[in-house]
Amino acid sequence: MNYLTIQEVEKTLEIAYESARNHLMILLSFQHGMRRGEISALRMEDVQGGHIRIARLKGSLTTIQPLVPSHNAYFDEVIALERWLRFRPQETPFLFPSYKKSLTGGQIERIAKQYLLRAGVKKSLAHHHAFKHAFCSIQARRGVKIEYIAQSVGHRDIKNTRIYLNVTDSEAMNKASEAIESALRREK
Repeated sequence: MNYLTIQEVEKTLEIAYESARNHLMILLSFQHGMRRGEISALRMEDVQGGHIRIARLKGSLTTIQPLVPSHNAYFDEVIALERWLRFRPQETPFLFPSYKKSLTGGQIERIAKQYLLRAGVKKSLAHHHAFKHAFCSIQARRGVKIEYIAQSVGHRDIKNTRIYLNVTDSEAMNKASEAIESALRREK
């Protein structure tokens, strides 16, 4: 498996819940398939009215998406944002401030890696971009159309989204077996 499972994401969010800032940062990274540079660039004006405006990098589209509530506290973006805003320093326009304007991509990477490793994720997946891969791969495996996945992460070209449609050998064989069995039942 080349992506985080939903259970691994949930465990990471559970551990990150100890820090309102880090929890929200990881949650937004996953729920919106955001790169670390996109997280770093977020300003307070980008999270207004129950929506998040994401200035996507690498030539992707800028997207405006709703902040998603959830019955699972670890995945509730509305509550996570409210929680962080109670602690966030007021004298900066950045959502995730640091001593020098906002957290850097490197700082965000280190934070993500720390929580992923604490959650027991294997080292090869313990990096920030794993959240974007998980977001897209989980949707693909749940039958979400590629067009929706592409839009949700701001891809201009759907070809860029196809990398998340990776299939393992066992998944391919399971689907092939299901198709053969289904065909055999209909032939009788």
